[in-house]
Amino acid sequence: MQYTGEMHRAIMEALMETCKQSLVDGPKAGLALEHESEHTNGGYLTIDTLMHCLQRVLTDVKPTSTENPEEGPLMCGLVSFEESQHFNGSISNINPDLAHYCHLCMRKLNEKAQELGVYDQQDWLPWCIIKELMLIYYDKFTFTMMGDDSDPFYHRVSLVLEGIVERVPGGPSTNGEWLISTSRSSMRLKWMDNLFKRFFIEYGDQTESSWPGHGNWGWRYDEDEDVYYIASDDICRWWAGEMRSFLPSNREFWGADQRPRPPDHPPPARRPATLEPVNETKKKLTEMLAFVEEKRETWKMNEGDYLKLSNLMKEAFDSV
Repeated sequence: MQYTGEMHRAIMEALMETCKQSLVDGPKAGLALEHESEHTNGGYLTIDTLMHCLQRVLTDVKPTSTENPEEGPLMCGLVSFEESQHFNGSISNINPDLAHYCHLCMRKLNEKAQELGVYDQQDWLPWCIIKELMLIYYDKFTFTMMGDDSDPFYHRVSLVLEGIVERVPGGPSTNGEWLISTSRSSMRLKWMDNLFKRFFIEYGDQTESSWPGHGNWGWRYDEDEDVYYIASDDICRWWAGEMRSFLPSNREFWGADQRPRPPDHPPPARRPATLEPVNETKKKLTEMLAFVEEKRETWKMNEGDYLKLSNLMKEAFDSV
């Protein structure tokens, strides 16, 4: 079964973007961990919580080998999120705050998967396979978190109330505050997000014998900075290869060596026409964007500058 580095990155980005949105939204009552403190009344969404919940609520239903747009809701990205049948019945049993972020994350992933499918960068994957991937990612990430001395969980400092490490205005306490325990604090969310990004996008898992950094073949040399580095695209491709070993083959899943192809799905309006002559300007802009993406880490370009530059180049691409 096909699983590309682009799809790996899409899943990772959907998870990280959702947790960053939790920081913007502020604490939620449904994300509090009451067993950590009797005083807590809210919390933020951490990425391990999101993955654990998703692998429970995503559907187990397997699509048929004759999957088509009428049955497409079981395929990630094949139809709109509103038409998609991505969750099982247990989504209605979890608290509304957590359910909201599960919906937000899978909406983001559905949009990313649709774009990858349209541009032939990834076959349409069933939601039940996304569920399987989420479980494996969760296990690998929680294992790498275990015993990490930099985890804020091991450096708890109580503020006035036992078990409370963060106080945020606007909450339901008698003092009008959110009282947050360690595991669901903003500092732990940020720590976990950085660890997650490094592990799944920037650096990989060096405990694996197949890790690109073992030996010299996985390293690139930046002449301007005079440093060796591993490109994030290479890490994503490596992770995709690692994950494919956990996935069924097309024959095991579909009963055939090739995955059934659904009829042509209406592509986004921005999709280039197949027979359109090559536009050299667009080609160069695409190469420039790929170059910026490759150099982004070694240049230490911050997220805001990168997004601004990417948007400007995309606007230039669309205007040609």
